[in-house]
Amino acid sequence: MRGRQIKRIGVLPAFRKQGFGAGILAALEAAGREAGKEGAQLAIRADQPRLIAFYAGLGYARADDAELTTVNPLSPPPFGMCKIFKD
Repeated sequence: MRGRQIKRIGVLPAFRKQGFGAGILAALEAAGREAGKEGAQLAIRADQPRLIAFYAGLGYARADDAELTTVNPLSPPPFGMCKIFKD
């Protein structure tokens, strides 16, 4: 899946666990669907494993074949996930 990229998204600590992250992701997915994209992929840094469950809860699944355009060779490999959009 190639296309536009969002390099990072996040929610400030004071606003976490209030649904903002899921809302941001839903808006990005809606934009992707509107643009005719098949799905989305993301990468989770090795130091943020708690995000795996968050994204899994939003329909993302492990994707060892996720293509990352910017990989930091000094960091452990990220955990790739993807979601295929369904009608």
